[in-house]
Amino acid sequence: MTCMNLDAIGRHYTIITTPEEYHAYQSLYKGTVLPLQHDGYTLGTTRNIILDYARAMGQTWIWMIDDDMQHMKRFKEGKRRLSSFRILESLEEKIQVLPITQAGLERPSNYPKQEKDRTWNVFCGGFTAIQVQKIGDIRYDGTTLFYEDVDFCLQLLLAGHCNVRFDHYTYVTPTCGTAIGGLYELYRSHTQEKHHSIMAMADKYGPEYMHFRMINGVSSIVTHWYKFSGQREAL
Repeated sequence: MTCMNLDAIGRHYTIITTPEEYHAYQSLYKGTVLPLQHDGYTLGTTRNIILDYARAMGQTWIWMIDDDMQHMKRFKEGKRRLSSFRILESLEEKIQVLPITQAGLERPSNYPKQEKDRTWNVFCGGFTAIQVQKIGDIRYDGTTLFYEDVDFCLQLLLAGHCNVRFDHYTYVTPTCGTAIGGLYELYRSHTQEKHHSIMAMADKYGPEYMHFRMINGVSSIVTHWYKFSGQREAL
């Protein structure tokens, strides 16, 4: 779905895919298709391959986008309006003039939750822009199956970088996260791995930056993004 939307606006893009899906993507879409060496990479490892490729190609900013984006939405004049992927251009204009290393869009489940159009130093995932030449040796965690995007954001902020989430822009997917559809089957079939990821995150960052909770028997983490308010107020 993401590829169809990018093809519709004539935007060049690169697809990183598993070997078994390589020919299907190559035959259906106009973007450059690069197969991974083999199946079984974690999301974190795959995202690192994308970062390495972008840097090797001399790119400065990239969009890292999941492949199931159906539409984009913009909150304007009190209404939610469907938009084409062409609004990426207006977002890029905003990104170029801000003192940030990463940018993201609001998650569909929260959109729009407030009148202000942006939030500084917070989670950005799913649909994110990264200034790849500026992140140094910061990498996605490839050792766990889950929360690699939360970990990446925390690494950036703890290293003194800033990010921004554009709260009046979001994306539409069939279903997101742990709800039925989307990543539901992955979460359901890897409950122990998810718990391991949560414990690894809690051990890595400690209670200052996150805590563990259970809701209806489902384990999750709560990240203390407010800890980075000092960086936010300095902008």
